[in-house]
Amino acid sequence: MIRRVSPIFFLLVLCIITFACSGQRSRTQITRTLTGSGHRVGRVETMIFRPPEAIFEPEGALMPVEVQIGLGTACYLNGHTSSASFPVSDIGRPGIPKVSPSDLSMLHRIMRYVHTRTLRFVFLSGKFYVYDASAGLCNPRPSGYYVLNAASCNVYYQPPLDLKAPHAVPGCWNVPRPWIPHDRGRGKGSWSHYPSGNPGGQITGSA
Repeated sequence: MIRRVSPIFFLLVLCIITFACSGQRSRTQITRTLTGSGHRVGRVETMIFRPPEAIFEPEGALMPVEVQIGLGTACYLNGHTSSASFPVSDIGRPGIPKVSPSDLSMLHRIMRYVHTRTLRFVFLSGKFYVYDASAGLCNPRPSGYYVLNAASCNVYYQPPLDLKAPHAVPGCWNVPRPWIPHDRGRGKGSWSHYPSGNPGGQITGSA
């Protein structure tokens, strides 16, 4: 004699299978190689994480979110993850990308003028860039952050949009940088405070 199985039993089994499958999400492997040039020693930081969902503002604009990669912080937006940036105060710590002597010398010249806890560095395509993330790691002004060590006076970095290199803006809007020889910045102002393009900074030193 064959015993009939109740339809409720089949329904219960189906619900269990559906619930188990819905809980499995694929994870994305993000690998970032932070390399330098010259005497830099490259370092690979690999981390498995589930990218966060993009946050929608009321008007529909996308907001980037912070993602930890090793000891650095990257910005995730619309499927793209920027290179990890690091506080300049962490240079020399284990797990922090090494900086060449020439880049370190430039950084020290900058820090004679720029006294802020939000000063950071990032490697883009193997090149070293210094900027002040005064408005947040992943929420800069529309043009981005002024690159303090770039040879040209109109170079800005905007994470996570600038994935391979900073971008240039029309004209130079900051006063000449005393740590860059023959800098062609605009005006004759002092670096006792940030120019209009870099709000919130604390630049107080002198040469």
